[in-house]
Formats: sequence, C-alpha cells, structure tokens
Amino acid sequence: MKLDLNNIPTYIIILLVGIVLSIITIKLIKKEKTKSIIDKIIYILYILIVVISLQKIIFKDNRMLFFYFYKVSSGSMEKTLHVNDYILVMESNNYKAGDIITFRNNKNKIITHRIVSVNNNEIVTKGDANLNVDKTIYKDQIIGKVILHGLFLNLYMDYIGYIIIVYSTSYIVIGLFKQKE
Repeated sequence: MKLDLNNIPTYIIILLVGIVLSIITIKLIKKEKTKSIIDKIIYILYILIVVISLQKIIFKDNRMLFFYFYKVSSGSMEKTLHVNDYILVMESNNYKAGDIITFRNNKNKIITHRIVSVNNNEIVTKGDANLNVDKTIYKDQIIGKVILHGLFLNLYMDYIGYIIIVYSTSYIVIGLFKQKE
C-alpha cells in the first residue's frame, strides 16, 4: 500500500473508522458474554494476518489463503474489468468458454482474459475489448478463474489494510488505558 498525500481526507476517515471500531469492541468486551467471542475473533484475525504474511514471503506471489488477488493493469477487458479493478482468482480444474481466467503467457506475464474455446489441454483466450484472440495457452499456464470483481472488492482491497492496522493498534492502546483504570 502506498501513501498518497493527495488523499488525506480518506486516510482521516479510515483512521476514524478504525478508532470507532476499537471503542465499540472495548465497550462490548465489558459484557462478559461478548468478551470471549470478540477475543476469539481478534485472535483469528491475527492468525490470518500471520498466515497471509507467511504465504507472501514463502510463495512470493499474490496468494492469500486459497485465493489470488490481482489488480487489472490494462483496458483489454473493459466493460467487464476496468483498469485498477481488483480481481479475486481461485484455482479450478473446470474451465469452459466464457470463463474469465488469469494465466501466465509464454513470456511469463500475468494476463486476465476470457476463454473463447477449450480443446482438451489447449485454451484460446481474448480480451473483451481486443479485436484478436491471444496465442493458444495450456491448462498448466492457468493460475485460476476470476470469481469476484467490482466495487466492493475494490473498496475492500484499497482500504481494509489501513482499517485493520488502525483497529488493531487502537484496540491495544485503548485496552491498555482501560486496564490501568
């Protein structure tokens, strides 16, 4: 994530959302019934963050748990996928014409296009905005099938990291102050 100084109001909103979530969490923890549930959720979140971080270090790719996240960098799929959209990709063994897939081309470049035809192991793809089909690829070049894209995923990917960091930090700080009381 890169800090954009032109987007300061957005960062202030993210900071406020994280702090408000922390305060709500602290208030809920005072109730004994919700304390153990919230603690478990927070531990699970921390474990997920550690697992995802380890995956990034070990695999050195865009893997997050059982999925891959990519950001669209060209307009070849316009009307369906826009430049800077995020896509959620999942491995699959079943590909058919019409599926949008992410694959490595012969130059090892990652591309997301729609399948035009499947003939056993050979797959022909084409960008929705392109006039010509791509060179034939093979199933072992496919990373996975696009299973989610759009506004919700874009907002999530652009801001969730910031919110989790602010939430976690303010949760710990507010918790320490409450403990002293």
